[in-house]
Amino acid sequence: MGKRVDEPKVSPFDALRIARLAKVTPDVQTVEQLDIQTVKQPDVPAAGLAKSRDPRYVKFTTYIPRDMHLRAKSRLVGQGRELSDLVAELLDGWLAKQVDG
Repeated sequence: MGKRVDEPKVSPFDALRIARLAKVTPDVQTVEQLDIQTVKQPDVPAAGLAKSRDPRYVKFTTYIPRDMHLRAKSRLVGQGRELSDLVAELLDGWLAKQVDG
């Protein structure tokens, strides 16, 4: 019994990649011809979503000293809070003190 050969998976970006390699402008019909099917996400209220999937939130990356992060995280875990909640609280307080100029 031989190995089963699966058809290659088609990415929605394949047409764009091919067009770039050929140095031509991609044709919208080419993308449509891929017959890509999407799965509609269930209607979940935003309050029930994880922050990473909730459209009311954005990812925010910054650098802080490692020891500060560990101390803050340790205290927050003890309080049942997340670091993102603390950052939002601190930024909200800072914004409230700012004078619109």
